[in-house]
Amino acid sequence: MFLLTRFVFSAAVAVMSPVTMTGTMHVHAGRTFIIHLPYNAGTGYSWEIVKPLPQHLSVVKEAMRPQGAAMPGGPGAAIFTLRMSAPGTAHVKFVYTRPWERGVTPAKTAVYTVDAQ
Repeated sequence: MFLLTRFVFSAAVAVMSPVTMTGTMHVHAGRTFIIHLPYNAGTGYSWEIVKPLPQHLSVVKEAMRPQGAAMPGGPGAAIFTLRMSAPGTAHVKFVYTRPWERGVTPAKTAVYTVDAQ
């Protein structure tokens, strides 16, 4: 399961850990929010956002950050910076897959409900 932490101010940060893979974020419309998803580069798996995205939801930036001292193939976090451009509710889904494997069920799935006001 993954733990979801919520903040409601200029940016919201969701940090996922092995506790729950779903959650609700409350954000301000027009402001960015960040979702961190843990990964292990040595396994070949990576997180990707499932498209198409809901109408008012956009990806501002995607990045990978190693955890602690940078070690090739070591653990890290996929960091997704998103923005809801208007008030409303949207669902965003992430899948943890190996990009070269086609037709394979994702090893993990994370789904957020984003409530923008």
